[in-house]
Amino acid sequence: MANEEVLGYLIHDFGLAIISVLLVVLFLWYQLSSFWLAGTGVMQVVWTFPFGLLVYRWIFWQLWVGPMHIIAVFLVLGVGVDDIFIAVDAFKQSANAFPKNGEDELEGEEKERARTDRLARRLEWSWRRSSQAMLVTSLTTMAAFITTAFSPIITIGSFGLFSAILVFADYILVCTIFFCAIAVYGAHFEGRSPFCWVRNTCWPCLRSRAKSFPSWHERLPCIPCLFCCCIPWISTTILPYEVEQKGLVENAEKEMSDVTADNSEGGSEDGDVIKTKVRPLEAFMRNEYSPGLNNKWGRWIVLVYFIIFVALLVVGAAFTTPADEETEFIPKGYNFRDAIELNNEFKSRSASDILRVSVVWGVDGLDLSDSNGFDENDVGEVDYDKSFRLDTAETQAHVLKICETAPFYNDLRIRNDEYAVRCFLSDFNEWVAETKPLEPLPVVGPKFELLLREFVRSDPWTQTYDNLVGFVDDKLRFVAVQFNTTIDDDDSINSQEDALDAWEDYMDDQNDDAPEGVDNAYATNSSWLFIHLRRLLFRQALVGMFVALPIAFAIMLVFTLNIIVCLYATIAMLAVVCAVLMFFVATGWDIGVMESIASILVVGLSVDASVHLANAYVEAPVKTRLKRMRYALNTVGVSVLSGGISTILASLPLALFAITIFFKKFGIIIVVLIVFAQLMSLGFLSSILATMGPQNGMGDLRVPFRWVRSRVAKFFAKE
Repeated sequence: MANEEVLGYLIHDFGLAIISVLLVVLFLWYQLSSFWLAGTGVMQVVWTFPFGLLVYRWIFWQLWVGPMHIIAVFLVLGVGVDDIFIAVDAFKQSANAFPKNGEDELEGEEKERARTDRLARRLEWSWRRSSQAMLVTSLTTMAAFITTAFSPIITIGSFGLFSAILVFADYILVCTIFFCAIAVYGAHFEGRSPFCWVRNTCWPCLRSRAKSFPSWHERLPCIPCLFCCCIPWISTTILPYEVEQKGLVENAEKEMSDVTADNSEGGSEDGDVIKTKVRPLEAFMRNEYSPGLNNKWGRWIVLVYFIIFVALLVVGAAFTTPADEETEFIPKGYNFRDAIELNNEFKSRSASDILRVSVVWGVDGLDLSDSNGFDENDVGEVDYDKSFRLDTAETQAHVLKICETAPFYNDLRIRNDEYAVRCFLSDFNEWVAETKPLEPLPVVGPKFELLLREFVRSDPWTQTYDNLVGFVDDKLRFVAVQFNTTIDDDDSINSQEDALDAWEDYMDDQNDDAPEGVDNAYATNSSWLFIHLRRLLFRQALVGMFVALPIAFAIMLVFTLNIIVCLYATIAMLAVVCAVLMFFVATGWDIGVMESIASILVVGLSVDASVHLANAYVEAPVKTRLKRMRYALNTVGVSVLSGGISTILASLPLALFAITIFFKKFGIIIVVLIVFAQLMSLGFLSSILATMGPQNGMGDLRVPFRWVRSRVAKFFAKE
């Protein structure tokens, strides 16, 4: 019954993906003004999952698929739509890079040939432009996910690997399948009205083809008109704006000319003015935000505000702490959670509930070298301590000393009663004295293992020491001594952690004084698993974030070749990391499983907005920092903002309607993450680039290389 109820909760939360897909489709339809692009775009994102599962299963040979993998549906939906916006906006901007140049004046085959040639050049230009930008963000996102793939926790490691594969699959499909959909859009649907099949296109098309082509299959080209779904009523007609046209559209290699500038910044020398219909987000970016950065006091005010804001985030993030308790799966008010609480409340305390600490000799841990880290059933093999031996008087004396003196250390919290210590060696010596009175004590040499094996197989010691004295292949491999402690499950996590630290310190001291053969002992307890997991998650979250950031910086540097721009973008991503950690502090969330994963994903998801702006700034075909920044905002600013909104819409159903705490937290974290990522990229990064961004080759790594190359060339020329 419990499993069925939990499965029902998971099915409910997974069903929210349908709502996410619908919200994303509607927003894509609204923003792209084409149902064809919206539908094929989302279908392309959906196709990444069978493709990703194929690679995950048959190339990496991974079998583990758990509830964590459901999250990848919502995650890749947001990441994939961001790539869709970049690709479509690049194609639409290519119309300015390749003007018609009298194409409408041609007729017949010449017009069709010119139109086809222009479409091919537009597709090539937009593919080259967008594929590089998407490659940078895809690589950085994959790098962030791959850092989690090396986690010793199977759930987190498999999720990181699977998500990285999905991001890679999405990039491949966008650059191939979705650009085919863009080609169809450019050939049939671009610039059509939503009723084109009734008024403008379909009826005239059918009528003309009915006369020229009587067979039904020759009329099929008219059918795609039915999918043309532009929405003109959501576009906003704005006042004419000037375009920096001169020098920007000289050939196919030049950048798009759709960059606004006021009279003081320069403009078209011949006074050409272009009227256009743009989307509301474009109207805001071009008419409100981008011109605002042109104001000296405006950009300085924005920059100072964000510097103070980032400083406060860094200070607040320093108060992040590991989780104090295990993460709950179901919130209060559900039958499953109520049943668990009632069971814990009325459960009678018995002797089996006493927390026992075992001091173990002979086991080094698990050998995972030949195991599959993503297979929950493949836990590796026990790695025995080859130096372990207990057949000498010195080693036995050391074990007996621990049995006798450990209860006197108050920090170890050992119970003060006659059953507090279960020491096999004390009982073994008593057994030898009773059954083998002629045998001298201590028993040493080969006879020790023979008598010890006989001891653990005799009554009543079989049940007592069967799991504490281990013979493998008729050889003594490990022994353990158990201590009953006063540690309680109801104790605070800090109290239990103090006890763990006390035991670790005690064992370190004992191992330092131990003779060879018993100098690798350690204390263990099953209830300490959560404490070790808590430490591991906290350490992995912090290390993962600060490993992913340098990787993202290196990838950006390879593609942009400007160290100053990459440094600013990395600071923006670091600010997003601190903002999410500050959110954890503000909401009282400690670093648990969900928070650990989300903290590492922060770099992968926040890098998209910053990298797109940084890349557009570097590639801008203008020289001054203000023109470069306005170029970046006008070319990719809308794509960045649209991608952020789509990711929020993909995660919003989880944040609002998910039943399980795990998925609800994920939705909330992603929404908060994207909000801060947008603020830091469009606010902090754009303002600092507009104010102190590199210009005239500053920070460009190609400049010193050119200088060195010229010096070398001059040297060899003299020779």
